[in-house]
Amino acid sequence: MDEINFKSNSLDLQNNKSISEEKIRSKMDESEVDIQLKQRKLEIIMEDYPADQLDQAELVFFDKNMSSFENAYQEFLLSVESLCIRHKEDLGNEGVNRWKQAQAEARAKAVDYRQKMRKKAFEIGNAACRSEVLDPNIVDPILLDLKKKELLIQEKVLAAKEKKSAEKAVEALKEASLKRSIAVSKAKHKACAITDECEALNEKISIESIGDLSNLEITRLMKEKEKWKEDLDKIKVLKRSLEDISDSSELVEGESELAAITVLVDALVKEVKEACEAVEEEDSARELYSLDESKNDKVKLPFFEGRDDEDFSKWKELVEKAFIKNRVAKDDKLIKLREVLKGHAKKLVPFSMTSTIDDAWKALESAFGDPNKLMQNRKDALQKLGSLPKDNAKGGLKAKVEWFLELEVVLKSIKELGSKSNDMYAEAFSPSTFMVITRLFPSKEVLKLKKIPGDCDEEKMEKFIEKIAEFRSDAQTLQLVMDAGSSFRPCQSGGQSNGGGSKGKSADSHSLSLVAYKPPRRDETCRVCNQLEAQGDTTDLYDNHLHNYITGCPRYISMTIEERNDICYKAKVCRFCHDPDYVFQKAGRGHDCPVRNKKESRYTCTDNRCFVHAWICVDHKNKNKKKLDEFKSEISKKYNLQFEFIAKPPQVFAPPTEKVEKLTIALKARMAEPVSREKAQITLKKKLKSVGINEELLPVPEGRPVFMLGYTKGKTRPLLTLYDTGCGSVLFREGVPQQELCPSKLRQKGPFLVNGVGDTDVKVNSEWMCSVSLLDSTRQILEGWTVDKITATLPMISMTAAEAEIKEDGNENQELQSLCSPPRVGGDVDILLGELYKRIFPIPIHSLSSGLTIYKLKIRSHDEKYSCVIGGPHKSFSIANYFGGMSSFLLIYLNSYQIIRILGLQSSHLL
Repeated sequence: MDEINFKSNSLDLQNNKSISEEKIRSKMDESEVDIQLKQRKLEIIMEDYPADQLDQAELVFFDKNMSSFENAYQEFLLSVESLCIRHKEDLGNEGVNRWKQAQAEARAKAVDYRQKMRKKAFEIGNAACRSEVLDPNIVDPILLDLKKKELLIQEKVLAAKEKKSAEKAVEALKEASLKRSIAVSKAKHKACAITDECEALNEKISIESIGDLSNLEITRLMKEKEKWKEDLDKIKVLKRSLEDISDSSELVEGESELAAITVLVDALVKEVKEACEAVEEEDSARELYSLDESKNDKVKLPFFEGRDDEDFSKWKELVEKAFIKNRVAKDDKLIKLREVLKGHAKKLVPFSMTSTIDDAWKALESAFGDPNKLMQNRKDALQKLGSLPKDNAKGGLKAKVEWFLELEVVLKSIKELGSKSNDMYAEAFSPSTFMVITRLFPSKEVLKLKKIPGDCDEEKMEKFIEKIAEFRSDAQTLQLVMDAGSSFRPCQSGGQSNGGGSKGKSADSHSLSLVAYKPPRRDETCRVCNQLEAQGDTTDLYDNHLHNYITGCPRYISMTIEERNDICYKAKVCRFCHDPDYVFQKAGRGHDCPVRNKKESRYTCTDNRCFVHAWICVDHKNKNKKKLDEFKSEISKKYNLQFEFIAKPPQVFAPPTEKVEKLTIALKARMAEPVSREKAQITLKKKLKSVGINEELLPVPEGRPVFMLGYTKGKTRPLLTLYDTGCGSVLFREGVPQQELCPSKLRQKGPFLVNGVGDTDVKVNSEWMCSVSLLDSTRQILEGWTVDKITATLPMISMTAAEAEIKEDGNENQELQSLCSPPRVGGDVDILLGELYKRIFPIPIHSLSSGLTIYKLKIRSHDEKYSCVIGGPHKSFSIANYFGGMSSFLLIYLNSYQIIRILGLQSSHLL
């Protein structure tokens, strides 16, 4: 593109200047005519009301006539001053002097006229006084003296008024002149600023031969053009400001230069628009996608060999979509295309003969774009598919389902080919095609297909595909039932085992109620998970269930016998058969329990007199140890779930690792029966004494410790914040930066997988930058990743007793007494704040000997009356526990540390 400059607009500028000068001249002429009229008005007043015609009768109107004279006189003087200021350059020295001379002459005439009128009025007044003295009716000689004094006072008052009026007129002239000078100065500076900004922007958009620029330079220009528009908007704002100054002060062109600036800005607007359009057209032509959002996950291009069974048009469509999503530049498309070509197809687009992507598409289209060849291949595929396999054939129901799926794929391909052209339409939806499809099925399915109404067309083919999908769905249902029966084999002949089913020949009908999930899936009807959620426990609910009985629930599997027994009672599950459809009622009403009817199950307690489910039988858990060990081995082998003892259910079917096994052993040891604290303390004291250590032993503080937990101010709710110096940076619960700490900025879009504790994969979502409000009226930037859960849900713990004890210990500390802690803390952690942000950590104010400390907040709380947090051990915290168990809390918490540690190595702003 040729260099953009202002030379092309020089003629327009000259023309506009000429027009502007004509307008100014016309306006000046109008002002001069107006002043001449005012001058003539003043002369007429003096002519119509001369001093020699003033008499006793006219003396009554003297003040009124003189006021009209003074107004006309002042108006004329101000108009002359305004003309000389506004049109000084256009009038020239000669014109200014001419009007100044007219002003001086008018002033001399006015002074003479005023003196004559006053003198005449005084004479008439004296004459009136003398006539009154000579009047025989006036006998009081004092009256004459009073009249004289009255006339003198009136004359002085009138003179004072005239002086004051003249002073006001002078002040008004000075003020108007000053304001106008200031306005002219502002306009000059504003015009200079606009000119400088226009020249700077003009340099930015000056581009020579845009077609010769590299792709990188075009990409940069695409980003810079938004800055061009911002600069242009600033210039427009400056121009509007200049217009306001010019209009409010009635400046002429020579004073404001508004007309020239208007031409300059209008020309620049046009040039910026043309420059932006030129850059956009070049970016589009090169397919650089400069302003499209970057995608972290690239779409993998499908391969193409040119086989008869490959649909070239479909493959081409997928490749072009992938090019757009991956933002592949046009110059790079040929290279990317050759990477996914194989065999004969690749030979058709050699580098030596193919220079552009368009040439490559033409070569491939001519070789593989014939739809007739693909249609024939699809019909051949129908013939090769053969008839529908029988239920008892090799592969059974699985082979049958796979046959249906393969047939659906072929028919959808035929339908898609038929919709592309009239020739293919007739071939795809011909009566012979429907006949070939129908003959693949046995008589029962043929009759159902024959009942489908309509002509042989695309709509009928769609109905055929829907009906075949129904056949497949029925086959899959049968497959699930059969697989469920094979997964839970009976322990004795004739029995069918399940998670509460019976064993014995008459138990078959009951076992059919078990529905296996392959693969494991989410079951929101699970009675155990629903009960746990009602109790406030929300950890790992509903997901990865093995079947519809509660014995397929990972949370139920992970519980101890006592916990299972308790949850069954609360969820009203049958304690004998665990039937998922039965809700317990008194005396077992409405439930024909197969176990109570002495139809034993492999799940039943081994005690001959007990029919309770072995998984919940507390009284005979020692007798059932062998059976429970068998279940433990079976569940661990099949599903990698830890029966009875589990920290956090790992992903179903995930391969076991040595770290997971070690973690499980450690947690089992943690759950073993401990030695009492008193006995352990006595033993420790003896051992220390035996080696010569006699220092006083300080006891373990009473109660459990509590983290420093506070509520940070969020947009719509309080945010539970955990302060931890052992953590490196910061983690957010998903949704907090976007919804509660907004406005925020997405720095890196996820999700990503991080290797967590026990060699498990932990998901992190995205990296955000946001801020929190501090009590010193500043804001702290926070930069961290979001996760679905930072820790297990924390219980609600009362802080009242701990706060009272601390304040009692420091009752003379005024600052301490002014602090107020939230009465209860707990729930799901929203922010985990680490060492990097220690400067905004709460400040310790007072500590007890046990270590319990009260801290003054620096971050603004959701409620202004709460100004502190409490951390450390206290006896009132002894009820503190973590839903899902301490082990579950620790595993999630350690994974949060692992996220910060790993991502911190990859980001300079972490750790």
